[in-house]
Amino acid sequence: MSYVSQSNFLDEFEIEDQVEIELKVVRAIFIGREGYGVYMCEDKHGNEIKITISHPLISNQSYNIQGTVAIYRGEKQIRVNVFEAVKPSTKKGYVQLLTSLKGIGKKTAESIYANYGENSIEILLKNPHEVVEKIKKISSKNISSWKESLKIYEGNYRIFAELLNLHLSNKQSKKVYELYGNQSINKLKENPYRIHRLVKGVTFWKCDEIASKLGVFNPESKYRIQTCIFHELNEAKNSGHCFLPQTILLKKCNKTLSNKGFDVEDEITKQLQHLSTGNQVVLENQKVYLKSLHDDELKVAEYIKILAKERSFKNSLDLNTMLERLLTEEKIELEEKQRESVLRFSEKIGGFFILTGSAGCGKTFTILTMLRVLEEQYKHNGKKFSVRLLAPTGKASKVASKSTGMDCVTVHRGLGYDGIDAFEFNEDNPLDVEVIIVDESSMLDITLTRQLLSALKPNTKVIFLGDTKQLPSIGPGNVLKDIINSQRVKVVTLNVVKRQKGVSGIIVNANNITQKNKLENFDDAQIICKESSEEILKHTLEKIETLITNDTYSINDIQILTPKKSDYLGTYHLNYQIQQKLNPGSDGLSVINKAGSKHLEKVNESLVLKFKVGDKVMHTKNNYDIIWYEKDEKGNYDLLETKTEITNGESGIIEKIVKMENEEGDETTRLIVRYEDGYVFYDDFFEEIEHAFAMSIHKSQGSQWKVVIILIADEHGIMRNNNLFYTGYTRAEELNIVIGQSNSINHSIRNEKSTERYTGLSNKLKIK
Repeated sequence: MSYVSQSNFLDEFEIEDQVEIELKVVRAIFIGREGYGVYMCEDKHGNEIKITISHPLISNQSYNIQGTVAIYRGEKQIRVNVFEAVKPSTKKGYVQLLTSLKGIGKKTAESIYANYGENSIEILLKNPHEVVEKIKKISSKNISSWKESLKIYEGNYRIFAELLNLHLSNKQSKKVYELYGNQSINKLKENPYRIHRLVKGVTFWKCDEIASKLGVFNPESKYRIQTCIFHELNEAKNSGHCFLPQTILLKKCNKTLSNKGFDVEDEITKQLQHLSTGNQVVLENQKVYLKSLHDDELKVAEYIKILAKERSFKNSLDLNTMLERLLTEEKIELEEKQRESVLRFSEKIGGFFILTGSAGCGKTFTILTMLRVLEEQYKHNGKKFSVRLLAPTGKASKVASKSTGMDCVTVHRGLGYDGIDAFEFNEDNPLDVEVIIVDESSMLDITLTRQLLSALKPNTKVIFLGDTKQLPSIGPGNVLKDIINSQRVKVVTLNVVKRQKGVSGIIVNANNITQKNKLENFDDAQIICKESSEEILKHTLEKIETLITNDTYSINDIQILTPKKSDYLGTYHLNYQIQQKLNPGSDGLSVINKAGSKHLEKVNESLVLKFKVGDKVMHTKNNYDIIWYEKDEKGNYDLLETKTEITNGESGIIEKIVKMENEEGDETTRLIVRYEDGYVFYDDFFEEIEHAFAMSIHKSQGSQWKVVIILIADEHGIMRNNNLFYTGYTRAEELNIVIGQSNSINHSIRNEKSTERYTGLSNKLKIK
């Protein structure tokens, strides 16, 4: 460690060198969430030095900092590891510090110092009401803000600094301190792995790092081995599995622990048995579960067995006669399987049913017919009849609403999710509804399925609509497929493509993909072969421009889909290139898309992706308490009180970017995004939105657009597979264009990537 304070001192250090210096904060350049910030500081000689730190700092306050020399966009700066506030030593220093607090100006700060001198900070921390009472010019409403700003002077600061020095984030350090207080460091020395499951984002590898930094790393530690078991089970969960076979788990742990000199496998088995005895994991026939996922499977199986039971109507209608009358009146026809499903699903009260089929087989048409018949059954028996239509995602719910003409909301919203961890409707407070229909049910994971089924009364009729040829859920489980394989519920698979308005090339090719046949060219389904990534991109840009220039479609109508996020034909590079073509927007304000620019560096380090007015963007995280606005005739934005949530995948257009002042008088940047349902403001924190001219096929599931352009190339590697291609292809309503290398297109059709997951729901359903 070196201490320096001469002019241009960073020039004398190499990247990754360690430095220690006293600096005064001049101004904040950027403040993010969880305390992350970039600050311009001054050393004792007045030289400006930029620092980055994961903790909020106070303007005009001096700090002793220890950090690492880093470089960003060619400029050296200090990445702070440890810092400590330096108490002011002069009246000027105290006054500067006090004026940085909300509601305290220079004259008021001087009055506080005149009364309390070097005890000014302590009195504001311990008895701020005394200061308010004595200095009449300041308001008590700012007391909590003072305490927040001055908390670095409290007794826990040194411990907090030590936690930050372990490379824990500001939020993680706070959580550890909340758990263990002044014993935080001692507790971590006893067991560095204890926070793995208690503090969000603390991985197995982070625990290893903490152990090394504290000098207590032991490769044979039982805590380390137990944490490795949880690490591997969580990795499996993130890959969609509900359990791991014990033999596979042992191999994975053995590889991760990578120890030599003692019998790892025997020790892993020993600790696995210990965790099982303590009911922290579940061992079931050589399968190892996280307890929560095992409970989910058991509960889902239990609920389905109850819901699958039907009971007869006292005065059942002659369904065949009624259906024939309805079909004659409406001048419509049903295929054999459609007719079968309508009759079977309408026959009795309650029951659990699944209606599956490929694109164009008429699932929506069938379910609407069934509901009309079923409603007549209920009316004939003097019973009330109500239906709730749900979907796993916001986009899927919008598509379902459009296709059925019924209100459809997300499962979370339908169950009254509070945005944190509680649902209004649950086992103790079930939904009062006769029929629940879940569209796009292949997207349901095991945990959300448990939450949904727990909120249903035993006599509720449950109908899952889905397509097993699409991608499975992002979360753990393969619920739809497992329920079908269990043969525990009634399943009807529609197998005839039924179109009311002529032949659709999109539907024909969608079925060609599932049957592994070559694609055909139609007016509404085009295949364009280009034999390099550069040609594919060039032709894609030309195609988009042509579609928009001819006034046939807007950019909102057109969606580019690609298998991957990174690389030349990944979402980030495509978004940059499409923006340059359609919305170069050199005039006006813009904001850097940090995540996008970081990925672009892999393609070309000189490319920077920015948010600009007119850009198509997508919200990327469910947010259940976001504030919505509507615009009046004068262009003013008013609160829209009827809507309080935004879901992952909703897309809109950036309407304005404005500079403004927040309550503290600091300058902030606001993005105003126009969505289909209203406007959302994003202030300074833009990590919940991404560019959406192009998106991954995974992200598109459940959505639909008038025009879909799918790119397929050799660079997409293992992502070229039948399920992914089919999922993307069936997002198009009016026009589908595939642009890619011919061999890659054919490979995507032939390659049946296994969607098998380690799940036990099917077997649990088979148990009587």
